[in-house]
Amino acid sequence: MRKNNSRLDTEHVVIRVVEYSIDDGRGTEMGPFRLFTTLLDPNEVSAVELAGSYRQRWEIESAFGELKTYQRGPKAVLRSKSPELVKQEIWGHLCCHYAIRTLMFEAADTAKLDPDRVSFIVALNITRRSLSQARGFPPPGTDSDHGWKRAIIQLLRRLNPQRRHRSCPRVIKRKYSKWHVKRAHHAGWPQPDGPPTPIINSAQLNGIAANPLAAPNRWIRP
Repeated sequence: MRKNNSRLDTEHVVIRVVEYSIDDGRGTEMGPFRLFTTLLDPNEVSAVELAGSYRQRWEIESAFGELKTYQRGPKAVLRSKSPELVKQEIWGHLCCHYAIRTLMFEAADTAKLDPDRVSFIVALNITRRSLSQARGFPPPGTDSDHGWKRAIIQLLRRLNPQRRHRSCPRVIKRKYSKWHVKRAHHAGWPQPDGPPTPIINSAQLNGIAANPLAAPNRWIRP
């Protein structure tokens, strides 16, 4: 694919297009949806895996909230007054977030749990208490290992409940877009019994038959 601009001297990009629909757990099929990716090899990742993992990309919004609302603090602004120091402060926040997320991952991996069950707020509070009680920096090796293991144990004692399967009508309260206006009957929207299940469509495009199992469903070439 290529941008519609003749002044751009760019190369074509071969992409893989996966078309699928979703069984949302209520017996209702939603879609079709189309997913574009540069992962061309179906042996590396199948269409079912791509469709199932696509919704996980929205977890990045939770990470933004962790950084801006909880770690930095609500309505808090960066203290630095120059561009270079602002970059340094942002990198510091990112490094701290990465360290906390590493602790959460190791806790989930130790207990063989979904990382979503580990609370970022609990991990942040444990980290802050550990730093406030530290006697020296860097701490001795044995103290560091012991503190890390203790933090994992504390995290596993205060897990998040399992996420419930949810479904909401795609409506708004006031008509400012193409979506339907929210009505009274949307309040009791039926809820799914299980997680959404991708259903790969076996349609054709430009005479190229799709393969729902091997999963390069559709190809677009220059």
